[in-house]
Amino acid sequence: MIRLLLVDDHEMVRTGLRTFLDLQADMSVVGEAASGEEALVQVVAVAPDIVLLDLVLPGMSGVQTAAALRASHPGVKVVVLTSFAGQDSVLPAVRAGIAGYLLKDVGPAELADALRSVQAGGSPLHPAGRRNRHALDDGRRE
Repeated sequence: MIRLLLVDDHEMVRTGLRTFLDLQADMSVVGEAASGEEALVQVVAVAPDIVLLDLVLPGMSGVQTAAALRASHPGVKVVVLTSFAGQDSVLPAVRAGIAGYLLKDVGPAELADALRSVQAGGSPLHPAGRRNRHALDDGRRE
């Protein structure tokens, strides 16, 4: 069973995600948070396998939250689910140690498959994220 923590400041988004993801036989939404600070508390309380994280949050940004989660709970995988595909969003998230980067226009089945892939050790990226990860990789070689 893949244990998920949903982090998005919009209750409707969290509710929709929970409704769909809880229908998956191999997934369980074990908690929700509306901010990065709340996510850091919830990750201790509910021990998720994966944190599904929006980038735009009140208080701590999604990138700051991802970095804090990776530092304090390195075994927890972070998957970004956001509306932003630009390099200004993708590269900082990749640098923060995320396991996947998906846009909110992803289809439900694709989202579920991406979460399964992350749990299995993969790192699914939206096509824009893949291009930006290659740019990041190229930058690290310089």
